[in-house]
Amino acid sequence: GQVPDLPDQLPMTENTQLIASILLNKLYDDLRCDPERDNYREICEEYIKSKFDPNDMDKNLHAIQTVSGLLQGPFDVGNKIVGMQGVMEMMVALCGSEREIDQMVAVEALIHASTKMSRATFIITNGVSLLKDIYKKTKNEKIKIRALVGLCKLGSAGGDDYSMRQFAEGSTEKLAKQCRKWLINPNIDVRTKKWAVEGLAYLTNDADVKDDFVEDEAALKAMFELSKSTDKTILYAVACT
Repeated sequence: GQVPDLPDQLPMTENTQLIASILLNKLYDDLRCDPERDNYREICEEYIKSKFDPNDMDKNLHAIQTVSGLLQGPFDVGNKIVGMQGVMEMMVALCGSEREIDQMVAVEALIHASTKMSRATFIITNGVSLLKDIYKKTKNEKIKIRALVGLCKLGSAGGDDYSMRQFAEGSTEKLAKQCRKWLINPNIDVRTKKWAVEGLAYLTNDADVKDDFVEDEAALKAMFELSKSTDKTILYAVACT
């Protein structure tokens, strides 16, 4: 995950979590056989299970943050853990929490988890209304923009297959317009702007959205400036956009 201010968390730089995900992925790639990979997955599963606690929300946050980290590293492991009983349900439940930190961690996890169409379908069924609710009601820009990215990613699910498109015609253009507004806003911090680029990376799969973006000179300049940041997690989204 990329939320740096969880309770009881070790101090870190803006790139620490990305490096940890890369290290976890490297460890997984270096395993030599299926039994070793199964053991790796079981260790991760046991750790996640040990953190789930209905009476301690902070432990649940650490569990879901860990799932996000795995989804950005050894994706196969993270995807299997997302399929464990109660994990997706916990993400959706945290989205409905009144605590802002719960919402931020849960929305990020939903974004990472919805890469697989089967997961995206679950989130569309169970989480889209919550994401829309968070987007409309929260006054915290950091949460609002993450909720929007979740909607962007789900809105692009299905690609060119219109039978699988999740939102009404024109919705993706509206989402992209809001992302561009955030991108050029000088009052928004770099970490939050990064999520605006993430949203555009999904939405510019639509040719009309991409055409609008390349004609927006201010947004293009803002994106290129953002790519110069020391936060290297931005680069992939910029490249995809």
